[in-house]
Amino acid sequence: VIEPINKLLDTVDFDAVFYSLDWHPSDHVSFIDNIKQRPIHPTSPLNADNAQVYDTVIFAGPPPMKQRLWPRHCVQDSWGSELHKDLKVVEHGVKVYKGTNPEVDSYSVFWDNKKLSDTTLCAQLRLKGSTDIYVCGLAYDVCVVGTATGSIGENGLSNYESSKV
Repeated sequence: VIEPINKLLDTVDFDAVFYSLDWHPSDHVSFIDNIKQRPIHPTSPLNADNAQVYDTVIFAGPPPMKQRLWPRHCVQDSWGSELHKDLKVVEHGVKVYKGTNPEVDSYSVFWDNKKLSDTTLCAQLRLKGSTDIYVCGLAYDVCVVGTATGSIGENGLSNYESSKV
């Protein structure tokens, strides 16, 4: 995925480039090893003792919240939260951090999964008069698609998936 992204950055004169980074605190709700830190809702199909990585549980909240469980990843200030060493970082690129709230996950770079808080990305794109965006990266079925659908649905932007470029 790095090579086509770098090729885009080398050949297209983008008005702006934003880099989305998962930036999770160590006690993040999505980490399987943190499952016993929060009460499980009685309607959850699994409990803390039998849930495994990639399962979905329902935490008690409030409000009750479905959560897919992931291995520990992208912990703030760790090597896992860094951009790939071979990814081209343009001079005026802007980093947007997501997943910073320990109580709610964030697949899209625009909002957390419960839409309790947004990042500054939408406002920054509007200030620049952006109408089209290219969405590319890892976790195509989770974060990339969450960002792509978020950009179209609520923010009125057109986007281009890296797999089609």
